Amino acid sequence: MFGQDRVIYRGTAIVVGNGLIGSFVSSQLDSAGYRVLALDRKNLLLLVKYGAYGNALGAFHEPFSVFVYAAGSTDISKAEQDGELDIVDHLTAFEAAFSFFERRRASTSYAFLISSGGTMYGHSHDPFFKGFSETDALMPISVYGKRNAVIEERFMSESSGLVYKCSLRVANPFHPLQYTSHRKGLLVSIIKAAIDRRTITLVANGRTVRNYFPLELLGRSILAMIEESRGETSQMPEVLNCGININLTALECVKILENYMSQKPKIAMDPFLPEYEVMNAPLDCSRLACLLRGQSNAQSLDLGIEFLGSHVQKLIRSCQQI
Repeated sequence: MFGQDRVIYRGTAIVVGNGLIGSFVSSQLDSAGYRVLALDRKNLLLLVKYGAYGNALGAFHEPFSVFVYAAGSTDISKAEQDGELDIVDHLTAFEAAFSFFERRRASTSYAFLISSGGTMYGHSHDPFFKGFSETDALMPISVYGKRNAVIEERFMSESSGLVYKCSLRVANPFHPLQYTSHRKGLLVSIIKAAIDRRTITLVANGRTVRNYFPLELLGRSILAMIEESRGETSQMPEVLNCGININLTALECVKILENYMSQKPKIAMDPFLPEYEVMNAPLDCSRLACLLRGQSNAQSLDLGIEFLGSHVQKLIRSCQQI
């Protein structure tokens, strides 16, 4: 728990999921004046299994004003190898934490699901395709994309009676503190392969277009939505795509990294490997841009690449220390 000595107290938050995204959001909420109870999903599942989670959380008596569930996967291989078990574990953890939140929530409360934008949408081979919006039908093709769609459906059906609830479909998140010892994104994989002098194989033809999203904006988005939804006439969306104007292929990411690395990445392409999640799935993030009112410093592709380059330099230094 954090934030107990803060002078400006904004409320108490419960954050489920203590990986890259969950831990970062916990830190941002803490900095904003929230007292945070951060729950590791694996530990929560153990408490549920042995019937002890009620006693373990029962000592926390303050009413919760914010609930956040980060539907990431710290063990991606588990999601790929046993998708049904992965769904069951996530739903069990979500329902246990949300039922606790429901019993202890404040009269003015908010709930957020942090999901994945890339895994939630299906293919698009249309050369004139402009980007997926929040109103488009979901067509997940990866096992964890389908898992996230199930969790979002449960979240929307159960989180009633709140001032505001929202599912944030986040594009590929990045941050210099992201774990470098796990399979945590294309950028880390390329950098680690280059440092270890390994060849990294890009799926399909390396031209799959992906969005990228700096985690600095995620907590800021949640806080902005809380403030915006306080008005009686608020028309805040229940689903929000989170990305900025960084839409790059894997090959373009490699070229950007080459500008900052003395040891150049070695790549190979296997056209027989399945395409990773989507062929072309840029997200239409106009709602987020309106909400943040220009807070992102990546409003154009050139600025976006510059922003990504700044991140890459920090990420390289982090990987070199492993």
